Amino acid sequence: MKRFLIALIILLSAGLYGQVPYSFYTFYPVAHTQIVNPAAPVNEKFTLGFINTGMMIENTPFRPMEFFLKTSNVNDVLRNSISGMDNSDYLNLDVRTDLLFLGFKIGKLYLSGGVYNQKSVLFGYPHNLLSLLYFGNAQFQNQNVNLLGNTIDITDYSAIHVGGQIKIKSLSIGGRIKLINGIQSFKTESTTAQVGFYDTAWTLSTDILIRSSGDFSDFADRMIDYRTHLTPGSTGNRGFAFDIAASYDFNDKLRVSAVMADIGSIKWNEQLKEYYSNGNVHFNGLNINLAEDEQVDSFDEIIDSINSALNIQERAGESYTTSLSARYSIFVDYKFFKNQRLSAFADLRKTSITNMLAFGAQYHMPITRWLSFMGSYTVINNNFSNFGAGFMFKFLGVQIYGVTDQINAILNPERLNAINFRMGINISFANPEYYKRKSSTKNELKN
Repeated sequence: MKRFLIALIILLSAGLYGQVPYSFYTFYPVAHTQIVNPAAPVNEKFTLGFINTGMMIENTPFRPMEFFLKTSNVNDVLRNSISGMDNSDYLNLDVRTDLLFLGFKIGKLYLSGGVYNQKSVLFGYPHNLLSLLYFGNAQFQNQNVNLLGNTIDITDYSAIHVGGQIKIKSLSIGGRIKLINGIQSFKTESTTAQVGFYDTAWTLSTDILIRSSGDFSDFADRMIDYRTHLTPGSTGNRGFAFDIAASYDFNDKLRVSAVMADIGSIKWNEQLKEYYSNGNVHFNGLNINLAEDEQVDSFDEIIDSINSALNIQERAGESYTTSLSARYSIFVDYKFFKNQRLSAFADLRKTSITNMLAFGAQYHMPITRWLSFMGSYTVINNNFSNFGAGFMFKFLGVQIYGVTDQINAILNPERLNAINFRMGINISFANPEYYKRKSSTKNELKN
């Protein structure tokens, strides 16, 4: 019974976090790559993007599917997962849907705009609390331990963006501004629950402050309900952000790009609430070990005791500001035989919990004007098993594409720590000069 309840705590946490797949960053046959790099090469004269959507899930301390395998022992999975946790472990769930994207080229100037919705959850695991619930309090005897200390940051917003790119000889400069409408926010400012484990009694000192804006009563449904991406009008929670990028063509084959994206913040003004606890209490301790099935009464009693001792209260909140997860990227592209390309990148994403570092390489292979494939290898936060793939198919101006960084995880889900994907449909018409360049290259190869 205990093992089930603790597994439930972890899996419910996992049910809670728009990172675009890294393999999409340099997939230039899709004009939508402009949302990642405003200075990316533009091969399309006109693009109208309909629903383009993607999801990212990353869980650092354990593989969720291990709980459901017939060959797995739940107790072993729990013990290994909790034993290996530390304060840097987190769950990241991110959903981005571009409702509309419009881009068109006028001479050397490329203009774009659109509307998108982003829902993000960052959940830092309370390692000490899970360790207490599973292994009992003997490990903390005569110590003061912070049972919480984890960060939770939930954000839901929509944005209207307008951008442009201009090419001056070998240099391309691009940028984008974003007007943001905040929908929901839940953010921990302080999560201290310091417990002293002593023979006669336990002491608890709390300093907890959680801020929220918006209605979270149906958040789980909103996360998967597509209609919530169409939230109209202003909520009174306003924000601003910008992207800026530059790329330089050293010659016809080598290009280097640098990007700063999502530099901005949201100010939350409406439907504000604060949850707080600040004080000191004493209560009788319990020698528990939730790895043992017979500790049902101890489990219920300790949960009731801690819940009562925390005494979290609710009050009207004050306005607060949250920053977007800023991203800094560098791309290198090298074109060789028959317009095939080899790309490399490094990417740093700064969040409220941790800095997410990724780097990798991609191989792009255009088959015809209407069909292109790519393969990739990416290292994401010391996760070295990320092999990706993508395709683009185009017929009569209708372009369909799909990209993922973890094709191996899809084929072998029991080893899944992270997965992301992006797919979409565009109406797209290529720049005639692009086809002329490709035809010229083919003729040169023949000669």
